[in-house]
Amino acid sequence: MRQIRWADGSELLERRIKAVALAYLFIAGGAVGALTLILPHMRGIHDAPLWGATGLAAAVGFAALARADALAERHLHVAVVLGTVMLGVANYFASTTVLYPILYGWSAIYAFVCFALRPALAHMAFIAGSYLFVLIVQDGASPATRWVLAIGTPLVTGLLISNLLGRVREQTRQAELRNDELRESDARTRAIVDAAPDAFATIERDGTVLGWNREAERLFGIGADRALGSDVAELMFAPEDRDADEQRRHEDFQRTPGSPPRRREVEMVRSDGTRFQAEVIVSRVMAGGRALLSFFVHDLSGRERLEAEREKLLRERTARRDAEQRAGVVRGLQMLLDTALAHSRLEPMLAALAHRLREAAAAEAGTVLLADDDGRLVVR
Repeated sequence: MRQIRWADGSELLERRIKAVALAYLFIAGGAVGALTLILPHMRGIHDAPLWGATGLAAAVGFAALARADALAERHLHVAVVLGTVMLGVANYFASTTVLYPILYGWSAIYAFVCFALRPALAHMAFIAGSYLFVLIVQDGASPATRWVLAIGTPLVTGLLISNLLGRVREQTRQAELRNDELRESDARTRAIVDAAPDAFATIERDGTVLGWNREAERLFGIGADRALGSDVAELMFAPEDRDADEQRRHEDFQRTPGSPPRRREVEMVRSDGTRFQAEVIVSRVMAGGRALLSFFVHDLSGRERLEAEREKLLRERTARRDAEQRAGVVRGLQMLLDTALAHSRLEPMLAALAHRLREAAAAEAGTVLLADDDGRLVVR
């Protein structure tokens, strides 16, 4: 649907609203004219042409009402001009004591409300010229006074309305700019929170979840459509731990705004019932005049798994080193045994063993002690 716009291009009213309002003005004008003719009235009023103007006004009003969606803005301008002409005819054929000139104010106020200032002033000029022509032709008493009163009143009223609408438009524009800035800021914040590597949630004092990012959906297996508006304890904690969570939440809300975030490790539960250790960073923040808690949840199960893998690797390295040492001992013993078996006499065997023992023990020198017949050790 096309929009009615100000002179600077900003939207004011929908075209259909403007067309319907104009239709009601014509219908109301016809009704007022009919009432003045039906009720007792003074002599000097020409009923026939006034009935014709009244019927035409009602017909134009109902036609505009039926075709409100199809009327273009130029049609509305033409209708206002036609209404002004019809008012001029009505004022010409009515007695000067009839208050038909008041109806000029309807057209003027409508123009100032629904059109930009320049077109509205143009319509006001046409209204003034139309009524001035009627007064000159009628040759009534004090035409200048009546003209000033009939035209000055809607002109001043219209200018006041135009000024007020301008102020409303500016305030609305400023409010829309602020809303746009808030929406952009909120969108940036949501994008940052959704891109965070840790789960993030925001809760009210009673534990109702207000924020839930994508990582929280993945970590807990709960979509944002289900999490938002739910109790955070039911989403993250086992039944036996919920009282403790409520106590911690109460303590967090008692902290002053701007306090450093709190870190703690707690056990949490996923939607499938699996439990895991998590590090929670909790901050108390103020938003819209109310206190909220925002917290990040970091899954520690990965850290525990890495620690377990590191300990397993250390155990494997220790076992391999021990096995290598034992294998070295076995090889050394095997070498000594082979050396001993390769000699049939004691002296050559001892010389070879001493050399092999020195190599096996990584020693610079070595001595062989043998027991004699009396059991004493003798250096050989």
